[in-house]
Amino acid sequence: MKQFLAELSYAAGKPIVSIEDSALAGPAKDYATYVHKKLSELHERMKKNIVQAKQEAKDCYDKNNKAQIAKWRVGDEILLKEVRPDTKRHRILTHRRFELGPYYITDIVSNNTRGPAYKLVHVETGKSHRGLVNSDRLKPY
Repeated sequence: MKQFLAELSYAAGKPIVSIEDSALAGPAKDYATYVHKKLSELHERMKKNIVQAKQEAKDCYDKNNKAQIAKWRVGDEILLKEVRPDTKRHRILTHRRFELGPYYITDIVSNNTRGPAYKLVHVETGKSHRGLVNSDRLKPY
């Protein structure tokens, strides 16, 4: 493996063997210099293409999945969507998705990279819902 990396003269972007230190002379050294230069140019173009492709993918994703501003506020009364119904019951076919609740929103947790998540408290029992809930699982009461 070490010999293979030495032949390519790159390992993690850093040269292992410089062309000046090698025992090459004449046309072989010129060819090695030419190949080294072309590989460096190729790597730079690949880096630019990767950055450009990532930006295009991000733009396309943002266009197709429109980010929504949080429409829920602290104190709103909502219903919670049940994502995993009880499969052992006879009601699996007539399952109501928004049967849980009502809940109050007590806190909104968000950061710059992801949308908001909500902490909930059940209206009747006063127990807090474990974990945070995303806005796509909420519905107004």
